[in-house]
Amino acid sequence: MIIRKAFKYELKTNKAIKHKLRRVVGCARFVWNRALAIQLECLGASEKLLGYAELCALLTVWRNDPATAFLAECPVHTQQQTLRDLSRALHDGLSKSSAERMPRFKKKGRDLDSFRYPDPKQLKLESGRVFLPKIGWVRYRDSRPAVGTAAVITVSRRRSRANGKSRRQKSAVCTSASPTPATIFCIRSQAELSSRLRLSSSGISRSSGRRGCQGNADNLQGDGHEGA
Repeated sequence: MIIRKAFKYELKTNKAIKHKLRRVVGCARFVWNRALAIQLECLGASEKLLGYAELCALLTVWRNDPATAFLAECPVHTQQQTLRDLSRALHDGLSKSSAERMPRFKKKGRDLDSFRYPDPKQLKLESGRVFLPKIGWVRYRDSRPAVGTAAVITVSRRRSRANGKSRRQKSAVCTSASPTPATIFCIRSQAELSSRLRLSSSGISRSSGRRGCQGNADNLQGDGHEGA
């Protein structure tokens, strides 16, 4: 039996780390907008939409193109996950049985941005710090131990509305708003329980469930790759 959980922490960032996070989010937004424009052209011409594998092939071309070589400065996995999210959003938007709306172009300051690392081999966790590919080691508030094997790491930040004023919220599940922006990251981990439903050697609590972790890492311009 596999138990999956999510752990959330607030990152302790400096100017250099914040700049790198902005670039990753900005590149993800750029990839989303460019791929969405291509898919909408296909719809307008009554042609078949490109599949996820075809979009990833285009991403490789973009990363090798001198005009968009800045994409190669950021992790490819985060951009591939953006394409996966877009493909799923288009499928849901076009499905007659789904109530989801068609995806729209992303814009700085309006949309909920986030990026995630899906490859467990690239994820490194130590006491109070996490290694993010092409960003480096980042310290975080170690409020509780992240037990189990890390499977996915999502970096996000979300805007909320509290007491009639627009403020920042540490995560999607928080009920109170934070007066200052806070970049959080979510670790989704998993562990295997024994036949007696006791914790295995990797260790993980079976009492608490998964918690949402979407948000936006930093507001960026919708058509650029650098933050404001």
